[in-house]
Amino acid sequence: MDKLDKKIIISIPAGQALVVQQVPQDSDAGEFEYHIGENTRCTITGYGSKITFYCAQNSDLTYCMIIASDPSINSGRTGEGVLQSSYTHDIKVVLQGARARARIRGLYLMCNQKKLMIRSRQEHQAPDTQSDLVLKGVLAGQSQVTYEGMVYIAPGARRSRANQQNKNILLSSRAYARSIPSFEVLTNDVICTHGSAVGQLDPAQLFYLQARGLDLRGAKGLLVKGFIADILDDMPDINCDELLSGIVDKIVDKIV
Repeated sequence: MDKLDKKIIISIPAGQALVVQQVPQDSDAGEFEYHIGENTRCTITGYGSKITFYCAQNSDLTYCMIIASDPSINSGRTGEGVLQSSYTHDIKVVLQGARARARIRGLYLMCNQKKLMIRSRQEHQAPDTQSDLVLKGVLAGQSQVTYEGMVYIAPGARRSRANQQNKNILLSSRAYARSIPSFEVLTNDVICTHGSAVGQLDPAQLFYLQARGLDLRGAKGLLVKGFIADILDDMPDINCDELLSGIVDKIVDKIV
C-alpha cells in the first residue's frame, strides 16, 4: 500500500480543557483524521497531504502549520515541514455540532522552483458554528502556489460565521500565486467573508525605510517580518521573536 493510501484516525475525548498535539511526522500515513469531542479545546500543529477535522458540539479547534520549500529555511520548529518539488496539502474542517469553532492559521515560505497546492474546505453542518481561516505566503525565485478554498454552509446551519483569507507576497518577478475562493451557502442568516491578495513589497515603504538608514536587505526583511508576524503569534509554544528572525534572515538571503 502506498504511503498516501494510509490513514491515521485520532480521537480527542470530550471535556478536555486544552490539548496540544502535533501531527505525526514520522508516520508512513499520508492522511490524518481528527475527531474533536464535545466541549474540548485543542490546538493541532503540523501538516500532511490530507488532514480532516470533525468538530463536535461546543468544541474549539486551532490548527497551525508552517511549510517551507527549502531545508535551509526550515528551523525545525513545531508545525513545520519541508516540501518536495511539488506538494499538495488538503485541509478539511467539518463543524458537526452546534457552537463548534475552528481557527486555521498557515504560513508557507517558497523559493527555487517548488510548487505548492493548498485546498481547504470549511464545512458548517450545524447552527451557530464559526470558522476562521488565514493563510499567508512568501514566494521567491520561480516558486508557485495555488490556493483553492471552499466554504460550505449546509441547510439548517443558521447563524454560522465563516471567514477565509489568503495573502501572498511575491519577492521575485518570476514567482506566482493564485487564489481561488468559493462559497456554497444553502441557508439564510449567515455571515461569510473572504479576502485574497497577491502583490510585491511596496516600493514606497522600501524607500521610506532606506531613507531612515536601512539597506535594501534590511528593509525587505523588516517588511516580510511584519507581514508574517500575526500568523506566528498564533503558533503555540514558540519564541515568536526568535523564529521570526531566523526565518526572515534565511528568506532574505535567498532573494537579495
